[in-house]
Amino acid sequence: MSHRNKIIEKLSYHQYEPISFHDLKHSQLNHESICYKKEILVGNTKIEYFLIFPNSTLLEFPKIYITEKQLLLLQEAFPHITQPIPHLQKRQISYLDNQLYYICYFMENSQTIQRNDLSKFILTIEQYLIIFFAKLLDKSQYIQEYSEDFLGVIIVLSDLTNDKKHSWYIIKNEEKYNFLDVKNKNDIFVLQTNDSNNPNFSELFKNGKVTVQSFLDFIQKWDSCAYKKLEEHLNHINKKHKKEPINILINWENKLMGLSFEWNDYQHKVLKNFLDKQYLTQKVVFYTVNLIDFKASILRNLPSKSQNGLLGKKVFQVGLGAVGGYIADSLIKIGAGIDDEFTIIDNDIFSVDNVGRHLLGMEYIGESKSKAFKGYAQKQAFNQLKQLNTKFDNIGNYSFQYFVDNPVDLIIDATGSIEVQEYLNELVQQIPLKFRPNLLHLWIFGNGECVQGFWRDAKLQNHQGGCIQCLGTSGNGLSENTLPIRDLNKEQRFGACSAFTPYAVSGGMMASSLGINMILEWLETDMVKNNYQTRYNSEYQDEKINDMVIMADENCPYCGEKHAKSI
Repeated sequence: MSHRNKIIEKLSYHQYEPISFHDLKHSQLNHESICYKKEILVGNTKIEYFLIFPNSTLLEFPKIYITEKQLLLLQEAFPHITQPIPHLQKRQISYLDNQLYYICYFMENSQTIQRNDLSKFILTIEQYLIIFFAKLLDKSQYIQEYSEDFLGVIIVLSDLTNDKKHSWYIIKNEEKYNFLDVKNKNDIFVLQTNDSNNPNFSELFKNGKVTVQSFLDFIQKWDSCAYKKLEEHLNHINKKHKKEPINILINWENKLMGLSFEWNDYQHKVLKNFLDKQYLTQKVVFYTVNLIDFKASILRNLPSKSQNGLLGKKVFQVGLGAVGGYIADSLIKIGAGIDDEFTIIDNDIFSVDNVGRHLLGMEYIGESKSKAFKGYAQKQAFNQLKQLNTKFDNIGNYSFQYFVDNPVDLIIDATGSIEVQEYLNELVQQIPLKFRPNLLHLWIFGNGECVQGFWRDAKLQNHQGGCIQCLGTSGNGLSENTLPIRDLNKEQRFGACSAFTPYAVSGGMMASSLGINMILEWLETDMVKNNYQTRYNSEYQDEKINDMVIMADENCPYCGEKHAKSI
């Protein structure tokens, strides 16, 4: 039996009746769609709804609608059901000339579709519907839903008042809110309402619209202090664009509601009072708000154990090449450069040869990598990286004193150069222990067979040794027992990327991923358990090494002598 026939069989078993998609106007449905209706009993009230599958793939939950006729019957029996109705949105679709209302009956992507148990799937949908209708019919639950799903109510208000269905895209810089596109728009007035006061939208929408007067009455009942601030703003308004409406952004419990309406900015007292009364009858248009707040976007994605990421850490990175570009971009996405300093140095120009495996693209050719990356990063973050500093500079121009005078929490070596690895290691050893930062080296090994990271913990290394030169030195080559790949040629034995070898773009990405995971481990546990880590690509199937703890090596110029007795 086909999947479609199985769905139809189960719907019939659960007492659903078929309807024709031809009777649904403006629905964009077709012969693949599955359209059924059923009457459900909630308390003592019968409610008819439509269950519509766009096709038989079951990759998304079906759409559920009620007719305008059904809604009017409910409003007649339960007078508290007035617009805006939480989770109920008017649509252009009609059934036999009866307008349909879409029911948002659960949070999208919050549930798995039981594709292999259709009876359970249908019962799950009906359970959600019963909860929805129970809240709709009970007055106290209905009013409470205004607060519990404030943003959902704003979506409904936008549908009811905003014919163009436009949203606001707003950038927050510190405490100021601005439109992403400011063309022909007046400034935004931000109205902060008391979080302890719950809004009641029940008397806002009247006679098919929201007027300025009903909106002002709504604000006054909700929060009298906020109302006074709004009243003061309206009395002294001065519009940049005279023919454009004013814009108000309401913030309640960090949830945003946008609205606009025509208002008089004429300041002559007598005429102003007359005109203000005329404007009270103007329509208010509501908008859903998309807040572009880069810091908030970072915080919502960080693991709970490192919930602040690098927001409170000073970071210094060397190198913006194949590894450096990806790691710098990733560091920003865990908080670097937002609240605290993120300094990156590189002394190379971005060339055509770099494009194939670099974060940056063709548009940056000919620019210094430092300048190009800053332009790229600020563009991605809507210029909200206030602490990002990039310099066209060589690490050889930095001494240990620089890091004493400008202490950082973490230095990242993304150069893949054994000379830079050694120089940074030597430099960090000279910094007094109380100022000494952690040091992370990242590199691509060989022809990209693997990527590696070495974490030099300031306190642990001082106690038990373990630095990059415990793996080998530029003079003696790499230690045999820590090599990630056997049978290397002479050049490869001197260190990571010491001679140019081709490798795919995945190399830089893998190294960046390894580095970010090591940093997150540090942020979560205040240490990195295995300070020498290796990740192999899927093509490499020969002998491999595991992640390990590297302590003092007797041949290391720094750890060997200091810890000789314990080796």
